[in-house]
Amino acid sequence: MSESEPLPEKDYYLSVGERDGLHLGDVVEVFRSYPVMDVASGVPARLIRISLGKLKISILGMSQSVARVDELRPPGLLPALVSPSPMLGDEVELVSRAKSELQTH
Repeated sequence: MSESEPLPEKDYYLSVGERDGLHLGDVVEVFRSYPVMDVASGVPARLIRISLGKLKISILGMSQSVARVDELRPPGLLPALVSPSPMLGDEVELVSRAKSELQTH
């Protein structure tokens, strides 16, 4: 692969699937909890939930699924120490149903 070729899409493996109400083509939003430190004590005072972007379900199993990026927030809009890519431990929430699912109900 040369530098001019685009990178292949990355697959993200999720621990949710059809049993959890997902359908092929659904879009989920990815969130990460990020600690806000108490300056006086140096310990986390609370967690804030940061949206990293959206993933679209491309492969669906009963309790797992595979998704690809639908839309990610630009790194400049995230706190400096937060990696902009989804990773182990992040949470997902359904934000939109696949169009075919909407048309059949």
